This record gives sequence, structure tokens and C-alpha cells, in this order.
Amino acid sequence: MIHEYGRKVKALDLLLSKRLSQTLTDLKVPFTDAQSALLMVLFHHQDKPVYQRDLPRILGVSGPTGNGLVKRLVQKKAIRMIPDDQDSRLKRLVLSDNIRVDIVAQQTQFELAFQRTESEMTKNFSDAEKLAFDELLRKAIQNLKSSF
Repeated sequence: MIHEYGRKVKALDLLLSKRLSQTLTDLKVPFTDAQSALLMVLFHHQDKPVYQRDLPRILGVSGPTGNGLVKRLVQKKAIRMIPDDQDSRLKRLVLSDNIRVDIVAQQTQFELAFQRTESEMTKNFSDAEKLAFDELLRKAIQNLKSSF
């Protein structure tokens, strides 16, 4: 029996991406969802270095895609690349101060928007089904990750 899980997960991914793009537009964020994802990684990892070479692992993108994200965000002055203290060949990715301030200012609005999306996505789920859904998604991701 074929359940077409991949097609269903892809449909969910597309709907979530559209919702995120709409949220970014509504909040007047001048970045794409991929650029915003990188900015949020940098925001949440300010206490440890993030390097351009890490983006494929962190964001699940290809190397060239990660490079393009960095290039565009540097052009927009949203991030800076600074030499690493221990290895000058490596460049750390760091949020610009104005972007950090903007994220802090809009953090509550983002969190509310993400909560609304998750609530809408699981509106007919019982609490047990929500927990099971989360666990099944994590298991499916782990199962496929282990084959690479």
C-alpha cells in the first residue's frame, strides 16, 4: 500500500512556507523566508560562532544556496563576516546591530504568528494527537537522516 507520505509532507511544507512568506509580508520584513531563517539562526546563536560552511547542515540547503544567502544578506547590510579569533581563514557570520534590534522589537509578533499557524494546523487534534504528530515527524526525519 502506497501512502504518498512524501507528497503530503511536501504539501504541508509548501503551505507552511506560504504562511511564513505572508507573515513576513504582513510584518513588513524585507527578507525572504530563507534569508529570515538564517537571520534567526544567527539571532539564536549569538553566543557561539556560526560559519558560512555550516549553513548546509544548519539550514538544510546546498553550499551554493548558503553562499547566495550570505552574499545577499551582506549586500543588504543585515549581516557581517568577521575573521575568526582562532582561524583567520574562517569568517564568522554576525548579525548587524540594527537587525538584532529589529528582531527583538518584533519577536513577540513573530511568536504569536507562529503559534497561530501551529494552532490552525493542529486545530482538530487532541492533545495526544499533537504529541503523537510531533513524535512521528521527529522519527521520520531521524529515519531519513540516518540513511545519509
